[in-house]
Amino acid sequence: MLRQWLITKLFDAISNQLDIRIDIRHAGGGEQTVGPADSEGGVGIRFESPAAYRRMLFNPFAGFCEAYINGEILILSEAGLPRFLRAILGVNFGRVLPGLRPALSLCRRLKLFSQTRLDHNSPSGCRQNAKAHYDVHHKIVKRILDPTLQYSCARFDNGVQRLGEAQRRKTETTLLKLLIRPGDRLLDIGCGYGDLISEAASMGAEAVGITLSAEQAAYATERMQSKHSVGWWRVWECDYRGVEKMLELSATDRFNKLVSIGMFEHVGPRHWKEFFQTAFRLLETDGVFLLQTIFRDKPAPTDSWIRERIFPGGFIPDVAGVLRAAMEAGFELRHFENWQNWYERTCAEWLANLRMLRRFVEEDFGLRHFKTLELYLAASAAAFSRHLQVGQFVFTRGKPSWSLARMNEAIHAVSAAARA
Repeated sequence: MLRQWLITKLFDAISNQLDIRIDIRHAGGGEQTVGPADSEGGVGIRFESPAAYRRMLFNPFAGFCEAYINGEILILSEAGLPRFLRAILGVNFGRVLPGLRPALSLCRRLKLFSQTRLDHNSPSGCRQNAKAHYDVHHKIVKRILDPTLQYSCARFDNGVQRLGEAQRRKTETTLLKLLIRPGDRLLDIGCGYGDLISEAASMGAEAVGITLSAEQAAYATERMQSKHSVGWWRVWECDYRGVEKMLELSATDRFNKLVSIGMFEHVGPRHWKEFFQTAFRLLETDGVFLLQTIFRDKPAPTDSWIRERIFPGGFIPDVAGVLRAAMEAGFELRHFENWQNWYERTCAEWLANLRMLRRFVEEDFGLRHFKTLELYLAASAAAFSRHLQVGQFVFTRGKPSWSLARMNEAIHAVSAAARA
């Protein structure tokens, strides 16, 4: 069969780029081994249907994902899925097929153009995108997260081992970087289930959280009502472009502290400038803004399978694009910290939690839904071990009362106390 023969040749061609052994059993009964023969702990995969070859021929990664979801490809161990994906993500297909390099480059540029120029991240579009992931999956997501319900990279430093402790450490470090004090006015753009604004309110800040997810807004509101019956706080179900109107309606002032964690990936390149200009207007002249986002070294299209199946409208920015948009709005970069390795660990923890819930997910949502989320988390862990990065950027406006020295003093004091 031609398609099977072509996929067999493709595996042979990438063999010298693989860092693990892959043992393949084909649908027709033949066997194939690629990668270093002496590597320990190889991965076994089995093609169950000829349809898998057709899917992978036109788009190897997306085709593999669909074939896996449909049961047309099996990975013969749980540990094998993230290891297989990590190996494949490390392959440069331009080197494998040099004759097709111009065509592959053209396809990449066209995809990047369509994602950066033709996105649908208007306020209404963003609301639909948020609903498609955060509201549809919330019953599962809430169960795979730790008790703080934080759906972003945790901080596994100072010997921290447990996910919940690492997420609390992330919140603590974030608030220390912002130098939160009683009386501060904090806006959290993309507040999720409300953990950070709750902790900020406990420190005496006036905290506002915004989200486009109805489920997250409802939970965050209930959380704040139960924990902060005294004090000023708000949870608004609105777009970042609607905050200024909400401030006018509530007759409240601007903020001196802004934070946004894991939301910028949903903004879209056409709106980066608008996002930072809005943040700049919302911030007082001596304010500070902490942004945590996934990023790449260079501009590249976001995988089409992820955009279609997981995060509609999502786009991973390049670091230069983030800094350019921020500085054109008037911000100055004061601090940056890369958390790449910690996000690989975070995704691996979520994947383990999801697999423990397999029976629940299959019974309530179906096997295909479970496999889709399993692939998403395994691929994310693999991507953070390769090309994706995540970091915290601290920007200031004007002459801030915030200083790098004070931030470092606060973080070092807490770290020393944790080690004692």
